[in-house]
Amino acid sequence: MDVARIGAVSPTQVDWRKLTSKEIIEFEQQGIEVPSEYLQWAQEFQRTLAAGDNDDTTYEAAVSETSSIPQPATLPAGDTSEETPQEVQTSDNSVVQNPEELSAAERRKQMEEDGKGLYSIGIEFRNISNDKAEDSENVEASASSTAETSSNSIASLDSYMSALMTEIGSLKSDIESETNKKNNTNISKINRLQQQIKNLGTGGQTIAASYSVELDNLMSLVEGQSGIPESGIDYGTETQSIGEELKRYPLFYGSFGRRVVSAGENAVSVSEEAQTAITQALNTLNSNQDSILGYQNDIELQTGISAASVEPENSENSNTDKNGDKKSEADKAVQTAQNDGTEASAIASASIDEILKAKIRKGIDINSQSA
Repeated sequence: MDVARIGAVSPTQVDWRKLTSKEIIEFEQQGIEVPSEYLQWAQEFQRTLAAGDNDDTTYEAAVSETSSIPQPATLPAGDTSEETPQEVQTSDNSVVQNPEELSAAERRKQMEEDGKGLYSIGIEFRNISNDKAEDSENVEASASSTAETSSNSIASLDSYMSALMTEIGSLKSDIESETNKKNNTNISKINRLQQQIKNLGTGGQTIAASYSVELDNLMSLVEGQSGIPESGIDYGTETQSIGEELKRYPLFYGSFGRRVVSAGENAVSVSEEAQTAITQALNTLNSNQDSILGYQNDIELQTGISAASVEPENSENSNTDKNGDKKSEADKAVQTAQNDGTEASAIASASIDEILKAKIRKGIDINSQSA
C-alpha cells in the first residue's frame, strides 16, 4: 500500500485489517487516529519481530493465524494489557480477590474469566515475573546482609565475653587470695568482690539477652521474606508455560513467546537463589543463637547469675525514640561515654562495639588474659 500521502486520509477510509504493523504505525506517526486495538497490535508486533519474520503480515492474517487462541479478535475498550487488574466489586456485590493474593494459576484463571486472551495474559505474566525476579534479588541481598550482620555481632560479642571472663577470673583470684589469708581475712572485701562478680554476671547476661533478642528479630525478618521467592517460583513456572503456549503460533507470537519463557525462567532461577540465601541465613542465625546460649551458660557457671534472672532489653525498642525513629549513633555514643561501659544498667542499652571502645579508652586490653 502506498502511504506517501497518508496525512490526507481520514481514519474512516482505512481498512485497518488489511495493513501491516509498519503501515499502521506510519499512519499513527502522521497524526492519523488509529483505533486502539490495531495500534496496540502493530506496536507489539514490531517489538516482537525477529530475524526471518515476515514483515508483510497484516492484522487480518495475524488474527487468522491465531484464531484458535482463546482470546477476542479485538481487545475490549479500555484494555491496556500492561495494567495490573485491581480488586473490583461485581453487580451482586461480591468482591473479586486481590490479584496479589492469588497463586499464579488462580490469577491466570481470573484473567481468562475476565475475557483476557493469551496475548494479554502473556504480557502481564512476563511483567509479573520480571517484578518477582527483582523482589527475589532484593530478598537474596537482604538475607546475605542479615547473616553478615549477625556474624559481625557475634564476633564483637566474642571479644566482649573474653574480656568479661578475664575480669571475672581476676576477681575470683582476688577472693581466693583473701580467703587463703590465715590472719586478718577481710570479709567485707570478699563480699565486695563477690558483689562485683554478680554485677558483671548481670551485665553480661543482659548483653547476651539483648543480642539474642536482636537475632530473633533478624530471624523473623528473614523468615517473613520466605514467601517472596516461593511466589517467584510459582509465577515464573506459570509464565514459562504461557510462553510455551505462545510459541505454538510462531508467525505472530514466536519471538514474544520466547521472551515470556525467558522472563519465567529468570524468575524461577533468581527465586531459587533467594531461597538458598534464606536457608543459609537462618542456619547462620541459629548457629549464632547457639553461641549466645553457650555464653549465657558460661556466665551462670562463673557468676551464679542465670539468663532467666535478667530482663532482656529489646534492641528494637531501646534504640528507638517516641516517634519510632532510630536513635543516632552519636546519641548512643554519648550515653556510653557517660557510663563508660561499666554499669550493668547502661551496658544493657549500649552496643557491644561501643562497650569495647569504652574499655579501650580506659586502657583495658580486651584480649589480655589477666586483669
